[in-house]
Amino acid sequence: MIKKTTKYLLYLLTTGIILTSCSDPMERLSSLTGKWAGSQDENEFSETWKHSSETKYTGFFAGMNSGDTIYKEHLSIQEMGEEIFYIVDQNEEGPINFRLISSDDEIFIFENKESEFPEQIIYSLATKDTLLVQLLGKRDGVDAIEQLVFTRVQKGSSL
Repeated sequence: MIKKTTKYLLYLLTTGIILTSCSDPMERLSSLTGKWAGSQDENEFSETWKHSSETKYTGFFAGMNSGDTIYKEHLSIQEMGEEIFYIVDQNEEGPINFRLISSDDEIFIFENKESEFPEQIIYSLATKDTLLVQLLGKRDGVDAIEQLVFTRVQKGSSL
């Protein structure tokens, strides 16, 4: 199923068929609020999102192995001027901003062409309780895709 979803999303991206809905993207992002969890190989991961203001969502990602946290990121999605950015803050190098380039009710695509990996971050709601996150970019000059599948474990609330 992930391969079919990936091919479908890549097809939409390359042909430019993704249409922007009429509603406000910040409102549509409320579907991400709550706690999400998943696993892949021997690793477990979780991501939590809350609607912290009318112009900002805050999140946290943690990757674990055998109960030990091996990776963590502070996240936010916020309006800056007339644009919306996905912001990753994982270490002392400071935050990395990804601009929202396309969205509809179920897919949010963020991009930073200055970043090697990921260059794009795609959030896709496969169902109201299943979230696919794809990281696309180059690793050592070769196209790479990482995919994480999350299941909602706790629903969030809107403002």
